[in-house]
Amino acid sequence: QPLKQYAGSHKWDNQVRLINNGAQPAKMTFHQFEDQLAVADNGNTVYVWDWKKQSRLSKFSNGNPEGSKISDMKFINEDDQGFLMTGSSDGVIRVYRNYDSDEQVELASSWRALTHM
Repeated sequence: QPLKQYAGSHKWDNQVRLINNGAQPAKMTFHQFEDQLAVADNGNTVYVWDWKKQSRLSKFSNGNPEGSKISDMKFINEDDQGFLMTGSSDGVIRVYRNYDSDEQVELASSWRALTHM
């Protein structure tokens, strides 16, 4: 993180990229090491972008039941084989592997973290 010190003490007033998600973003998270940005809309769709190249890597449904939405997202295990984890308002956690490939996105695991939802 060579620019960590600079970023903490200077204005962030330069537009680096402009990405049209096609839907209003509700949640966003940046990958710590890769040029990846995950964006969730107000429903159950996840978009993964290469923000440096301004190209969409994947778009997939989180599988939420009607009336629920993605309430948080995190990249996990970022320094090795990374996964994308989503938490939804229905109390379910989902973990995806190959989240950056439209053809290979795979639900690796899911569980109900909050049983009284």
